[in-house]
Amino acid sequence: MKVEVLVLGPLDTNTYILSKDGKCIIIDPADDAEKIISFCSKYEVEEIIVTHHHFDHIGALEKLEKYYNIKHNTFLRKTFSYDIIKTPGHTDDSISIFFSEQNLLFSGDLIFYHSIGRYDFPNSNYEDLIKSLEKISKLPLDTTIFSGHGEKTSLNEEIKKRRTFAIISHPDAGKTTLTEKFLLYGGAINLAGSVKGKKTQRHAVSDWMEIEKERGISVTSSVMQFNYDGYCINILDTPGH
Repeated sequence: MKVEVLVLGPLDTNTYILSKDGKCIIIDPADDAEKIISFCSKYEVEEIIVTHHHFDHIGALEKLEKYYNIKHNTFLRKTFSYDIIKTPGHTDDSISIFFSEQNLLFSGDLIFYHSIGRYDFPNSNYEDLIKSLEKISKLPLDTTIFSGHGEKTSLNEEIKKRRTFAIISHPDAGKTTLTEKFLLYGGAINLAGSVKGKKTQRHAVSDWMEIEKERGISVTSSVMQFNYDGYCINILDTPGH
């Protein structure tokens, strides 16, 4: 099976063309339907698969469905054999496509080279994202990962770069203090009690820490991610009661 990529649209989304025996699958038709149609003119298009329905992954979808008279995500598997893995987190409808014969995974925006997908959209969920990452971690280590944006990577490469800590304790056991120490010594915050925003790079006082002080208990779960010494550090802070 041959894998070709077109980088399309305002967010440089990867549209993948998988071909075999003169047939092809289009994954994530991001934009520029005419370019995709021209590129695929040497193939018979059997399927269109969308990993999730954010605008930057479906910009050409409607035109291609009309042109080829094909509905997306019907999973016909005529020429191509693959498994659909539900991988919510970035969106609640996210899927990944795994070709077990070649150990290839098309992950959409679940995972990228040395990074993971955003989880700050209305239908995103960090805990679901982590569970989805755990799910794909069970695949063969030599699996090649083709992401929705950027360069390809491998499962082994991404596992080597990640460390995850879950801080779960009784509210009297100093859970928040331990979390703050991780963030402080990891360079993710400048002072205990403040959290650095991922996108704005500004600092804000953590509301949930104030609530804990007022009530004397741990009242919420929090998730954090930062880079340290070449590793991607994930922290889950949650009450144990």
